Amino acid sequence: MRKALFFIVAASAVGLMAQEGQSYGTIQGGAAFRKVSNYFNDGPTFGLGAGHWFSDTWSLDLKALRTNQDIRATNTGTHEYQGLVSALYNLNPGAPNWYPYLAAGTGMTRMHAPLVDGDKNKINYHAGVGLMVHLTERVIFQGDLKALRVNTNGGHSSEMLALADIGYTWGGRKAAPAPPP
Repeated sequence: MRKALFFIVAASAVGLMAQEGQSYGTIQGGAAFRKVSNYFNDGPTFGLGAGHWFSDTWSLDLKALRTNQDIRATNTGTHEYQGLVSALYNLNPGAPNWYPYLAAGTGMTRMHAPLVDGDKNKINYHAGVGLMVHLTERVIFQGDLKALRVNTNGGHSSEMLALADIGYTWGGRKAAPAPPP
């Protein structure tokens, strides 16, 4: 009975950790790796991100990305724009300064011909893994890998995003002191 009560109290305290209420903004860079069957070459990607930890376990992460797209058969270059909304699940709740996480979400991708007729916004789905590390009290590094899928004319476009972010945090609560033994 005591063990069950202990686990119930411990589980309810997870939302009271130091990361809860913390928000962050980031600048990011990375690359988009595309399947060989895709019309476009791999390309660099840049963007901005923001997020908020609602508890020590769950965060909402937003990213706006611009990726270079060179069409494989020609020297024609274009850009792809993406907005990603992800839920992050912290795999190490209670850690003082590093948070490995799982990410999944949806968003919009601005597609270009030949994948769609003209320029169109298409819904994307993505999932991945990442790590957020506090370099100082307010400066963070965030790195993640995400598999992304966008439905296109008669098929889909798949790519892998590898992103590295540097950012600033604000808010959050101080961790409660440990109870005396």
